[in-house]
Amino acid sequence: MSNFYNSVPMWMVKSVHGKLCNKCDNVLKKENITGIGILDNEIATLFVEFICPSCKYASRITFSGEKKGSVEQMCYFILEEIQNKRKMSRSRKVDKTSSEIKGEMTDTEVGEFINKMNSSKSYNDFLKLIGAKTYK
Repeated sequence: MSNFYNSVPMWMVKSVHGKLCNKCDNVLKKENITGIGILDNEIATLFVEFICPSCKYASRITFSGEKKGSVEQMCYFILEEIQNKRKMSRSRKVDKTSSEIKGEMTDTEVGEFINKMNSSKSYNDFLKLIGAKTYK
């Protein structure tokens, strides 16, 4: 199954997930999404396309009532939604990583760090110790 739905705005994904196929009544999942796009009639409207895994029937859901405007506006809107989704995904990864790290140093590590700081002869030595960029 494809993971294309990861690039699709969540509100579009929710419109497909759990919907019944128009041809065979098979329950569709977000993994069945194959594309998103813009229909350019009198007013441009967004759509999400999906294929039923059971009967291979392709269908679309259009969002003419929710989002409409020029083709350019709809393109920009989709790109903006995808960018926001990626930002949220990255921030969740950061939250997970930071919650998994306790962030506390043991007494031994503190003692070793203090000793290394005291042995630093210059500011540049200190910067090297903490892994920062040094200046000449």
